[in-house]
Amino acid sequence: QNRLFFGKTASLPGGIWGSNYNGYNASFLHFDDSDVLDTNAISTVLQGIKATLIQSIVAFKTLLVFTTSGLYSSPLLIDLPLTPQNISFLNPQTSDSSNSVPPLIFDNNVIFFDKGGRKVKNVNVYATTQHYESKIISVLAPHLVDTPYSAAVFENSSTEDGNWMFMVNNGNSIPGTLAIYQSVPE
Repeated sequence: QNRLFFGKTASLPGGIWGSNYNGYNASFLHFDDSDVLDTNAISTVLQGIKATLIQSIVAFKTLLVFTTSGLYSSPLLIDLPLTPQNISFLNPQTSDSSNSVPPLIFDNNVIFFDKGGRKVKNVNVYATTQHYESKIISVLAPHLVDTPYSAAVFENSSTEDGNWMFMVNNGNSIPGTLAIYQSVPE
């Protein structure tokens, strides 16, 4: 769709805005949502049981919105583009809150850090339920995760097997320690 999305302002911490359709290729990028045409800009506010403050937005298999109260997603089984009329159907997927480190796409999963900063989780679509579910992937070495404040992915190396994720910790351990997660193909 070539829309630019952003969220969370000081006055609307649960707000989401998307540019006009084909905004990157249009002669100008605008966020005018005064008309409800499918090609116009999009705006909505997430509604949740708890306060919903947006932390990050990720374009994956759908539009994923990570918040302090859980994960929201645009509908999975609808092949229609997002429009001003259907953006309000952002559905809660999990109650896993995230911290402020932007999620990463790693091995066809979305990786994020929980709000407490002690768990690394992945999110993916599960065929049996047809919705997003999360799993803790730091279960074998939870002592290595201590409130990460930055993370990066290194994939498709021509000299090393597997893919790598690096996290810089900022917690109770020595600040600035580096934790490394390697995914080796079978």
